[in-house]
Order: sequence, then structure tokens, then C-alpha cells
Amino acid sequence: MVITFQDVIRSARKADVDALVSALNPGSALEVRLAALFMLSLPLHFNAGFKQKYLSVISGIAADSSDQLRCFAIYFLGKHGDYSVADVLHGCLRENDQEIRYAATRALIELNCPLSVGHIIKALGESDEDYRREFQGSIYSFGGKSSSISKKYLKRALNDPDPSVRFSAALVLADQGDSRAIEPLLDFLNDENSEVRMTAVFHLTFFDDPEAQAGVISALADPLEEVAIYTIDAIIDSGHDSLVAKARPVLEQIANESDSMDLRVYATKRLEEVNRPVP
Repeated sequence: MVITFQDVIRSARKADVDALVSALNPGSALEVRLAALFMLSLPLHFNAGFKQKYLSVISGIAADSSDQLRCFAIYFLGKHGDYSVADVLHGCLRENDQEIRYAATRALIELNCPLSVGHIIKALGESDEDYRREFQGSIYSFGGKSSSISKKYLKRALNDPDPSVRFSAALVLADQGDSRAIEPLLDFLNDENSEVRMTAVFHLTFFDDPEAQAGVISALADPLEEVAIYTIDAIIDSGHDSLVAKARPVLEQIANESDSMDLRVYATKRLEEVNRPVP
């Protein structure tokens, strides 16, 4: 019997989980299987007995290298799984397919399994820059939670040989107000990537700390005008009067002496805003 999309909708309305699981059969059309996967993930269908059956079926899809639904299955394992699915996701980290590795990494971070940290960091070391950049976004999104995986990850990641791993850890720590972020962020003020430098500046302004503030002020001398202008804004908008006060002599020097007319005009404009009395 061929299962149709309408069959899936009817099964979902009846909460017929066995029929939805049957619709996941590889013989069903892709849109039918995807609809069944989504319907099964709805909280309506989750009870203690069914959840293990569901996770077993989804884990099988996630582990099947020929299945077109792999990425979706991996996503749902991270969203609704428990530590019992971690080994399946660890196996996905060893795949040659970069998309599968990234999906598994994101799922493991959201799953919050502390035993996965070593597997994640190993996968990072075997991946290219695009993967590491995407990973950075994932750990920034999910790793900032006060969780066992973020704590273990951050402790190890700050000393990781991969700079993108250290950077992502520093950003999460800065968001948490953890001063351990300051030293690595200061190092990234010298990164060859201007976006990295600006991000480091922004996160250093979170700290009312002399060393962090000195680093931010030093970025006003960045060789790229875009970074210098960004730093002016970061200082003025930081909310730290002490940082603005320390930076004022440098800002005034830029306003009066910079070789760049754009920088002189911009620094003057922002200083005037600071000097303007609050009504």
C-alpha cells in the first residue's frame, strides 16, 4: 500500500504514531517521509514508551549514509533526543560529508551531552574553515547556556590549537561576563580578518577592566579605517564612562590629526555627541 501525504496528515490528527512510523519507510516518497518525521516530533506524540521507539527509528535514518532524510533526522535527534543517541551522532561526526558533520555537531551541542566534547573538538581539527565558522555560530547559539557541555567545552576550547575554536569560546565567555575571555580576545585584535578584529573589540567593551579597555583603545589605530570607525562607535556606545574617559585623548587626536578626513569628521561628530548636555 502506498502511503500518501494525506495519509500522514490523517494519522497525525488521530495521533496514530505507528502509522507515522510506517510512513518513514524508505519506500515512501520523500515528502511523505519528511512530513511523518515532522509530525512525530510534535510534543503531542511524546510519551515515555513511544519516545524510545521514535528515537530508535530516527537514529536508524541518521546512521544510514544513503538516506536523503539524514540531516533532518540528525536535527530531530538533537532537538528531542537524549544521551542514548549520542553514539549515533558521534558516528556522523566521522562522515566525509561536511553537511552531515555540521548537523551532528549542532545536534550534539543542543543535546548537551558532556561526553561529546572530545568528539566535537576532534571533528573540528579534521574540518575546513567553513565548517569551523559554522561551528562557531552553533557554540555561540547553544554553548552559551549554563550547561555541562558548554562548561567542559569552554574549559578545553580556550587552549585548543585551532584559533576558531578559541575565538568561539571567548565570545561565549564574554557574553557570560567571564573575564577569562579577555586574554584570548586581546590576541584576536591582531587577527588578519577585520571582522574578527571588530568582533573582538565589541566583546572587550563588555568588561570594565583596564586591560580590556586598553585593548579596545589600541584598536583605534587599526590600519583599516572601517575597524577604527567601528571602534569609535563601540567605545562611545559601550555605556562605560571610564572607557570613554580613557579613550577621549586618543579620540581627540584622531579628530584633529588623522590623515583620513573621514576619520577626523566621524571622531569629531561622536565626540560632540558625548559633550552635548543631556536635556
